Amino acid sequence: MINKQKILTFAGIALSLAIAVGGWVLTSMLINMKSDALLSVSGITWINTPVAHPTDTAEQNTGDNTPILYEVSPTITESDIISILQIHESSGQEEPHEPTSDQISMEEAISIGETTLAMFDINGIIPAERFIFDKTKTTAYLAQSTISPHGSNGSFLAPIYSYWMLVFKGDGVDGGSASMRINALTGKILEIDLQFNQYSYPEVYVSLDDAKNILTYFTTDIGITSDADINVQYNDVSSPPSIIAYQEFADGGFYAIANINGRRHPDEHNKIIPIGIHIYLSTDTHRILIRN
Repeated sequence: MINKQKILTFAGIALSLAIAVGGWVLTSMLINMKSDALLSVSGITWINTPVAHPTDTAEQNTGDNTPILYEVSPTITESDIISILQIHESSGQEEPHEPTSDQISMEEAISIGETTLAMFDINGIIPAERFIFDKTKTTAYLAQSTISPHGSNGSFLAPIYSYWMLVFKGDGVDGGSASMRINALTGKILEIDLQFNQYSYPEVYVSLDDAKNILTYFTTDIGITSDADINVQYNDVSSPPSIIAYQEFADGGFYAIANINGRRHPDEHNKIIPIGIHIYLSTDTHRILIRN
């Protein structure tokens, strides 16, 4: 009787383990199927590379054991941007890695970030006093957005899908932060997020025209153009109030957006004291938060 009970107990444990392992395998298969389906729709192919380091020139297998070399693009096209955004916006996680020989270094990424911040002052929008950061607190890492762990079957995408994430931080009364996502192959900034101390001096007022100019500087630096007009609107219904500028690219394939929020100007309508400035690209029209 005891032996029979032990046998039933062990059988129950074995069955539970089998169900657990089977469920994990099935979940993993479904995740990979979802990621591969998204990449297929996007026209992207997984590149077989070592897990810890994407290669400079990777091989794709055509099925007949004939390798095809992947040529790294020296520029970023609208098609590249759409594919990069689709992966980034659908991703559940990041996969850090070391830079390849054709990707920019951490030092180069930081230099690009500092030069970009200086452009706000040069163009008379945000003075340099608002960008006093403690260089010892600067952080940076290189990664790719992934849909499943280590991509599909332990693979990375091509080097153009990698990006540097930078964060600059300030101290004291003027303490704020600036974070940037920089394409690691081209050095183009695809996202900027600035946060200011709302009570820091000097106070800066941003207008509708300033929002347009900010967006124009951003897209010009990337090297993209559009025949579509820049739409801009002051939103005093939200809290805090905001100015949002956006422009369509690639026939609606993606949008460039500048979202500036802050405190209301005490005397002039359609002007705000910026607390946060978020400039980015997106394929998701729902991220354009305009209230009519």
